Amino acid sequence: MNFFGISNKDFLDKNKVKIITGIAGSAKSSNIHSILDSAGIQYMRTTSTHRLRADAERRFNMKCHTIAGGLFFNDDGRFFTGERSPTFSTVVIDEILQTDRRVFDWCRAYVGICNIIITTDEKQMLSVGCGDGMVDELRALPNEIDCVVVELKKSYRPVNDITERLYAAMYNSVDSEKIMW
Repeated sequence: MNFFGISNKDFLDKNKVKIITGIAGSAKSSNIHSILDSAGIQYMRTTSTHRLRADAERRFNMKCHTIAGGLFFNDDGRFFTGERSPTFSTVVIDEILQTDRRVFDWCRAYVGICNIIITTDEKQMLSVGCGDGMVDELRALPNEIDCVVVELKKSYRPVNDITERLYAAMYNSVDSEKIMW
């Protein structure tokens, strides 16, 4: 079992989409990179924004893409105009909920063709217009295709017990819709 509690066989299985969700700082991206790098697997890493793409390139010392540019064609200022075929046998889609519903269609189309690993935080602040719909799409995916779903609740960012309890309280407050200040 790897860091996520997933067997390496399942983690590398292109017929099973891995959905790894959890609190910020739960080491999702770092551990995915470590597992794939240790196995000698070159992969395509995509994320939601250019800022996150640049950060991932710096952190992982590799070429990264935005989800819109790496997995889709964009024409004349219009995004997600058509699906790109994957150029790698493993694709990481980081921060999937911050993009467009068509990314789930891409996953449905390419499961079994490439190993798809999704990361996100279902409790993060999302856009008012489509955030709930994106979460619904993510939660529906395991009913449509074979998925391994893992939720990580521990953040490695807190520096002491007090901040760790505060991180957990803030994260869990989203379920109660209680506003925490």
